[in-house]
Amino acid sequence: MDEIKLTPEEATARLRRGGFVLCMDVPAEREIGCDCVMWQVGAKFQGLKMIPPGIHLLVYEAGHGSRIAEFVAINAGDVIVRRWDPVQEDIAPNSGFPEDQVERLVHGVRNNDFDGSMGPYPVNMEKLWARSAGFITLENLTRAGVPPGTRILPGDPDEDERQKKEGAIAPYFADQGRVARFTPLWPGAPAEATGSQRRRVDGMSAAEVTAFNMDSSARLLAVIEQHCGGNWQLLIGEFQLAFALFSMVSSMAAFQQWRDVLQLFCMCDEALATHPHMFHAFMETLRVHMEHIPEDFFADELAAENFLRPLLARHLANIRAAAGPAASRGKQAAGTAANEPSLPNLARKATQLRKYILKKYNLDLAEEEEGE
Repeated sequence: MDEIKLTPEEATARLRRGGFVLCMDVPAEREIGCDCVMWQVGAKFQGLKMIPPGIHLLVYEAGHGSRIAEFVAINAGDVIVRRWDPVQEDIAPNSGFPEDQVERLVHGVRNNDFDGSMGPYPVNMEKLWARSAGFITLENLTRAGVPPGTRILPGDPDEDERQKKEGAIAPYFADQGRVARFTPLWPGAPAEATGSQRRRVDGMSAAEVTAFNMDSSARLLAVIEQHCGGNWQLLIGEFQLAFALFSMVSSMAAFQQWRDVLQLFCMCDEALATHPHMFHAFMETLRVHMEHIPEDFFADELAAENFLRPLLARHLANIRAAAGPAASRGKQAAGTAANEPSLPNLARKATQLRKYILKKYNLDLAEEEEGE
């Protein structure tokens, strides 16, 4: 990522409006990440500065090559203190310091005592993170069981489901690692459903399941109404949350949720016309996710052929059919702004995504779309 050079005035302004994460005693060559990027730190590294206000994801390399993470909510001037525990090879619980020492460290950060050893939050990453995670809210984090400050583990989805079946209850302690929990994607499924329970409800007839699978519009809207209180932004936020955790922490549970939400949206026909704002947000998010997915992803038969390639083809074909041939050729609808949510503009975004996939992955979805 090429970094934008700042004038002294611009740097001062970013310093004043941003927050700080002070990371003490992190050994050299460990990986530390924020939002979309991981860095291998040097011996003098003591944290990050100029972090824009909002929700951010901090990622730490723990022992045995694994990663742990936490979300933080930053306001202007905030200082978050963390300390490396060499015995556990992990970030220490809470701040890792007595309260009086935390106060001295916070004062030191605000007095610029650590300025030379704190790296600046990359200017380029601010807009990228906003596009990637702009729908993630504190409500999303609370629903997932990972409010700010909670240590997030990659987790084992099979073990998680086994514990749920056995009725295990995990008490909440912010300093203990937790695995994010996600919204069930079948209407009628209990909020605590896991695994296959999240994908099908017992008692549904074969005809109902078939109808849901042919066009998932009714299922999507029912899930939003039942599990998100009618607020589709929560589901988009969870889509973004799942991607952040599987891409930065290698969480398989998060990957499964990202894949399932992707399928739910991509299999919709009727809802494209009735909920253009929702699909506009979905397409914006999908585009930035594709920018993150590496070029060789579609060369992996297990990853690509099983779900992503046919889902993308189905989604783009559905948009083209719903919008009509003129819009599918990229023509802007009369009387609408370029970014105004509408079927013609959604079709324009689909055309842009199709071209992007062809350029980045050398994958032409047009032929597969014809078969949909």
